[in-house]
Amino acid sequence: MEPTPHDALFRAIFSQPRHAEAELRAALPREWAAAIEWGTLTLRDGTLVDDELRRRTADLLFEARRHDGEPTLLLFLMEHQSTSDRRMALRLLGYQTRILERWAVEQPDARRLPTVLSLLLHQGAKPWPWPATFAGSIGGTPLPLVAGTPAPLDFGFFLDDLATQSDAQLLVRGEDAVVKLTLLALRHGRAGERLVELLIGAFEALANDLRGSGAAKALEMLARYVCNASPEPATALRRVAAAALPHHVRSPFMTLADNLRAEGRAEGRAAGELRALREMLGELLAERFGPLDGAAIGALDGADAGTLRRWIRQFVRANSVAELLAS
Repeated sequence: MEPTPHDALFRAIFSQPRHAEAELRAALPREWAAAIEWGTLTLRDGTLVDDELRRRTADLLFEARRHDGEPTLLLFLMEHQSTSDRRMALRLLGYQTRILERWAVEQPDARRLPTVLSLLLHQGAKPWPWPATFAGSIGGTPLPLVAGTPAPLDFGFFLDDLATQSDAQLLVRGEDAVVKLTLLALRHGRAGERLVELLIGAFEALANDLRGSGAAKALEMLARYVCNASPEPATALRRVAAAALPHHVRSPFMTLADNLRAEGRAEGRAAGELRALREMLGELLAERFGPLDGAAIGALDGADAGTLRRWIRQFVRANSVAELLAS
């Protein structure tokens, strides 16, 4: 399954530890968030080892230490199906099993397994209808608990359900303006033309908090998301750029919008998407691995949209630029 614009935005923003930290802090219980040494938060390469599972959801895996020195693995997923999956807990069981099996291989001298905390970011139009527990996916009346007897398998996961939160709640949540904008964009990702108006208001509300090169790159990714998610990409991009983007990132998008318009709606959208995919992947690789050499730039320029989407999907698991581009 090819990655959607929602997948691409999720990975591009939340693969950055500072943005992942902001979302995880907001979603985890305050006591648990306080127990984590956030300065040690790092994205792990090779998130999952099961290709079939990997194709079914957007996922990121982070590692951090607790203040007491114990390791913690933070599994961060996004679910954006039009219908909610009651078997999500079963899928999470598979993810966690593979993660812990890989940990045991990588850490043969470890005396204990790490804690795994799973967070599901739900983007659906309607609230998530199922309990955030494994027991909630099992039919029938649960077996009664008996003293001295092991309880049946159960575990819970954390749910950040965007459908149950208003725009106003998201705008005042935490301190990271980029994360606020991203959550708003994902919440309204299927709003069509309304997505433009909603994001323009959010850009303006958060303008004073959007500073620095990191914010500029994130704003570019969000603008491209609008271009891909809106039914009128050229118009949408120009309106967002003109009304909301800071001056230092506005001009490239005004030019891109003009190019899209000149090339024609259908052809322009395809060309714009290809250009956006190349630029997004180039920025992600440069930020993670350093400036790209001529061979890497040539490979990106020569890649088609399908190849670029595949590389974006595999980005978090790559150990080097060369490894990714050879895959």
